[in-house]
Amino acid sequence: MVVKDLYSAQIPVVSQSQAVRISGIKAAFSAVVVKVVGNSQTVQGVDMTAAAAGAENYVQQYSFEANPDATDTTHPYILQVDFAPNAINSFLLKENLPVWGQDRPLILFWVVNSKQGHKELIGADSASDIATQIDKDTDLRGIPSILPLLDLADMNSVTTSDVMAPFLTTLQQASARYGSNAIVVVRVQQTAKSIKTNWTLQVNDNTQNWKFQGTQLNEVISQGVNQVADALAGAFAVSDTMQQSELELHISGLQSLSAFADAKKYLESLAPVKSANIEQISADNVSFKLQLVGSVQDLQQAIGLDHVLRPVDDANSQPPEAGQPPSLDYRWIR
Repeated sequence: MVVKDLYSAQIPVVSQSQAVRISGIKAAFSAVVVKVVGNSQTVQGVDMTAAAAGAENYVQQYSFEANPDATDTTHPYILQVDFAPNAINSFLLKENLPVWGQDRPLILFWVVNSKQGHKELIGADSASDIATQIDKDTDLRGIPSILPLLDLADMNSVTTSDVMAPFLTTLQQASARYGSNAIVVVRVQQTAKSIKTNWTLQVNDNTQNWKFQGTQLNEVISQGVNQVADALAGAFAVSDTMQQSELELHISGLQSLSAFADAKKYLESLAPVKSANIEQISADNVSFKLQLVGSVQDLQQAIGLDHVLRPVDDANSQPPEAGQPPSLDYRWIR
């Protein structure tokens, strides 16, 4: 599922002053880096204070809006910051950080809340602080997530006992209708003194479990969601340690030598591109040999972020000969 606003962040602020704007952009930069990398633990190895000092260089646009959260009286405004995707990706590669693209797995959360001896399933329409916090935290981490409808079909196939156990086979069968790529099972036990949670993530036939507890519901839920995000990023993010591959990429519509140079510079700015070497130039066409980190799909996804190259559909194109790298055709439209 494609995640929108992956390179954007919203920061509650006290005013619209220049000092607040600069501070807010730094906070937004840090939030976006974590969201794009996917793994909060990995980012801890980078001096984010120094990196954020140049955060304004990565900004595409920013704006101030009224804070829709009426309960937050200390922050009357929201600073909306949109960063340039390829600039952020270039920074991440220089820091040897992985890049988790926009195409991310859809996660279905099965949640049961136990309080004062009563067990309740939490669904999409539940007026629950747990559901609200999961939605907030998954959005901050760039994870597409849904909760079950808990309609007649769900209630006929899933009980609170199935979630408490959890019986993963039963939950997988019930999840099929939602088209999710992974499921997370959350069991919450609330008492007057503490909140205990058990988390189970199942993705690609792999299962991981965690436990978190505390006294504040929002903090405990955030811990669990952050752990889920870190685990998913470990499975899906593109890093420099992944298997590398070669690709031939042909670009037409280049009208000058400066355009050739711009095209090379653009390709080298893309996260999955380790290097881009010009192989052949003829008329307004240039052929590049790319060294990729990750897959061809990762490259196509990165190119799709910008309006610089348009794919060329060639009905007469042939698959590469044995031993030759695959190829793609684009037209320069900058």
